[in-house]
Amino acid sequence: MNTFTRIGIVFSLLMTGTLLHADDMILVVGAGGTDEYTKLFSDWADQWKVAAADADIEYQEIGRGEKKDYELLKSAIDENNDESAQPLWLVLLGHGTFDRNIAKFNLRGKDVESKELQKWLEDCKRPLIVINGFSCSGAFLQPLHKENRVVISATKSGAELNFSRFGGYLAESLTDMKADVDHDDQVSLLEAFLLASSKVNAFYESDARLVTEHALLEDNADGKGISADFFVGIRAEMKAKGGAALDGRGAHRYILKASEDAVKLSQEQTIERDRIESAIEQLRTRKSTMSVDDYYAELESLAVQMAELYQSSEVKQP
Repeated sequence: MNTFTRIGIVFSLLMTGTLLHADDMILVVGAGGTDEYTKLFSDWADQWKVAAADADIEYQEIGRGEKKDYELLKSAIDENNDESAQPLWLVLLGHGTFDRNIAKFNLRGKDVESKELQKWLEDCKRPLIVINGFSCSGAFLQPLHKENRVVISATKSGAELNFSRFGGYLAESLTDMKADVDHDDQVSLLEAFLLASSKVNAFYESDARLVTEHALLEDNADGKGISADFFVGIRAEMKAKGGAALDGRGAHRYILKASEDAVKLSQEQTIERDRIESAIEQLRTRKSTMSVDDYYAELESLAVQMAELYQSSEVKQP
């Protein structure tokens, strides 16, 4: 078996291997303001709820019951601030505002500011996914970014203040196999983000409207985020300003419902897998400064390490 064949096999494993299954979700239905938006946000919440039930994960909802949303959200975050290795999904659906550099997510009663949410999540020890599905939510991206997190915003800044449709399309896309770009019979958060973004664009194009929302994904802890047009397939190919590292690899690990054929790794194996993947990404950034032989020699070494890791893991049916 030659070098390129071995590398190809390993990268096939990378595309169809372990993704991290979410076991807790907090979903907040924001204040609708009108009957039309209240119903729409409720419909979106129902889609998320059904997806969570299908994936058999714990689901907690705020915004359609007792009207103490601000207090309930803080309590829910505190209750889920443990050292679990499994991720917590925080999904915020509704309207947002941005005025005098103060960004808010609109709740029934007192709104929550981006800086307050940042403080509440500051000590969260577990992997965290924050879906900001509301207008002006781009202003939440920078305050909430951190290592071991994926943060998605429906808009690229606080200035995009018109009603945002992204949160609804993302709910659809997480269970839509059309999003399965890598054909591993499951939809990652990255794949859902890409499909939802394309659905948003298609909506505006169909009505010949100016696009007023541009979703961003942030998972490399630089607080900048990138849009769907950076990607070719599931790999970010466009160059970021200043040569900044591109996002996407972290989001591709997370799903709601895993394929029965997905390889299961222990926590220790997952940490090692992440280390190897990070080394591969760093190697790719250095490719232009290396000779062809040196590049592929180092790539083969990392590929073999990954192959050995997967070979040592046990394939179990859920």
